[in-house]
Amino acid sequence: MKVLVLGKNGAAHAYVWKLFNSQRIDSLATMPGNGGTSLLVPNAEHIEKINELAKWAYDEHFQVIIPAEGSYLSAGLADAAAAYKIPVCGPPKNSAVLERSRLWLKEFLNRHQIPTSTGRALGDLATAERYVASQPMPLVLWGDYPSEYDGAYTDRAEALAALAGIFALPPREGHYRGVVIEQPALGPTVALSAITDGTTLIPMQAVRMYDRLEDNDQGWAAEGMGAHTTPSGILKQLGDYLSAAILEPIRAALLRDKMPWWGILGVDCSITASGPQVLRIRTTLSDPEAQVLLPLLEDDLFPFLVAANNRSLLNVPALRWRNEASVGVTMVANGYPHSFSTGMAIDGMPELEPGVVAFQNETANPNGLRYVSDEMHMPEKRGLFSGVSDALSDAILVRSMGPTRLSSQAGRIVTVTAQASSLAAAHEKAYNNLKRLRIASAVYRNDIGLREL
Repeated sequence: MKVLVLGKNGAAHAYVWKLFNSQRIDSLATMPGNGGTSLLVPNAEHIEKINELAKWAYDEHFQVIIPAEGSYLSAGLADAAAAYKIPVCGPPKNSAVLERSRLWLKEFLNRHQIPTSTGRALGDLATAERYVASQPMPLVLWGDYPSEYDGAYTDRAEALAALAGIFALPPREGHYRGVVIEQPALGPTVALSAITDGTTLIPMQAVRMYDRLEDNDQGWAAEGMGAHTTPSGILKQLGDYLSAAILEPIRAALLRDKMPWWGILGVDCSITASGPQVLRIRTTLSDPEAQVLLPLLEDDLFPFLVAANNRSLLNVPALRWRNEASVGVTMVANGYPHSFSTGMAIDGMPELEPGVVAFQNETANPNGLRYVSDEMHMPEKRGLFSGVSDALSDAILVRSMGPTRLSSQAGRIVTVTAQASSLAAAHEKAYNNLKRLRIASAVYRNDIGLREL
């Protein structure tokens, strides 16, 4: 079977890394991919327009498309590909709106009484101003798409000025005029994803996400600074609870609203003093959730995604996981998430321990594999990587495929992931290997995986 993975982030690299050894996949490619995916499979040139992308995939004889970034689904990829009878592992546009639109999400959560922070989605400035005037401070304001006005406000006058700024923003396709105003959801962030066909859920492991720039969750809000997961303990209990109290009610609510959903159904929750509160709903594994989860998955991921597309998960067994903790630490460019340099060389990959992977985010590799036509197939796995199984490390890949000139192309550069029998051991292993990488002006947190929650 010929499969296309869409995306250029670290999750795309993780999907490709996991799918590379699937016995069900004969040929695998990415669009646009990154320097890490190009070590494994050919990267195709990016096609911006969704309808043109679907037509290209049909012409190139791809049989399944797996988005690693939700923006493709929000833009209507599943709808466009359906015209060519190409299955897409993710929901149609009218369902994926819950990931794209903060207003739709808040209204959906409130309507179905799914735990979320107290607040409302409002579509006109006058009503929003009255609401801000009536609520205790602080308040958090979100436009329907990210902007400079998003964030927490302790001063009411500043919040009212920000409201005016949000309503003055130019329209953006697929988004709505309005604002979400809510109370802060204070607590660590935990992600939980499941594979679903709309009626059956197969949950994955809960993952502690780090979305602040500095240690102890201080500093600027900065997505993707790291993640960890453990097979037992508090995270296991939280995962079981979130599956029953959050994911299952969302699945049922989607059915009631006639919003079909298949593939990945994920939530990010703030674990507050009053209980978990949903921050967002996702159509894909997030970055770096995918990087710490997929190395632990003992099963071939692809048959589960196919079963979700075929609406046949009912009789599929639960996922099997290695009984290990997994820690992923992200190196970011100095100045992230605001102003930072790109084009920095990434050295030291061959020095990583076997089994440790530096999943790459928007990196470039001019010597990597490039997709030319449907005559191209991925390298013969058994010959090139004999004896490695699916524990492919960047050290092995770089040594096997010759010289590379990896360089950074975004604020987040690489997420170094390691697995071990305990969280403490995985933490130590990840940081020992991270320090072997040499990237000018790169910084990272020192406390990823230091404690379970």
